[in-house]
Amino acid sequence: MIIGDIYFDMQDYYKAFFKYQTVSSNAMMSTISVGILYLDSKDYKTAKNMFNKVLKDSNSNKIKAYAYCGLGLTYYTEGKTGDAIKNMQKSAELGYNKAKDWLKEKGV
Repeated sequence: MIIGDIYFDMQDYYKAFFKYQTVSSNAMMSTISVGILYLDSKDYKTAKNMFNKVLKDSNSNKIKAYAYCGLGLTYYTEGKTGDAIKNMQKSAELGYNKAKDWLKEKGV
């Protein structure tokens, strides 16, 4: 973010905006990665909190697709198939092919 601040101070707002966006996207992807770590460690509540934070904070459909997929996998692991399918469908609607493949594999 500091590079974005430098561009902002130089009044190069286009480059500042791009740098801020990059940092924001990276932060959201990091949050998704942390959610996956919680999922792998069977801390489902915290995993869902991480994915929901991304859905609340991100403006990127691509990143939201990953978060919905993470939620879907978490619900599936918990045995909540209906919630899993609902989130995977949202992910697939946003264009995430792995969610589409998962749905196809499950016969949905």
